[in-house]
Amino acid sequence: MSMLDEEIRRLEIRLQDLKVRLIPDFESKTSVLFSRIQGLSKDSRRTAERGKLEREYSILSKELRIRSDEMTRIRQEIERLGIQKKFSR
Repeated sequence: MSMLDEEIRRLEIRLQDLKVRLIPDFESKTSVLFSRIQGLSKDSRRTAERGKLEREYSILSKELRIRSDEMTRIRQEIERLGIQKKFSR
């Protein structure tokens, strides 16, 4: 197996991990948090709890965007390596 094949395989494994495990996990967590936030009224007694949940949601949403961007970069890299492999034959 060539170095290009090994790199493509490594990237495919990471892409699969993102698609099957990481992205769905972040989507699930953000969905649950969003529902909890929406369920809290904005009255002053629950402000601290709501603020905590909103901060946690913000962190998870940012991480989800980062992972989604990573998936895009990996797909592009796999495509680039595939083209490079094709022309190196």
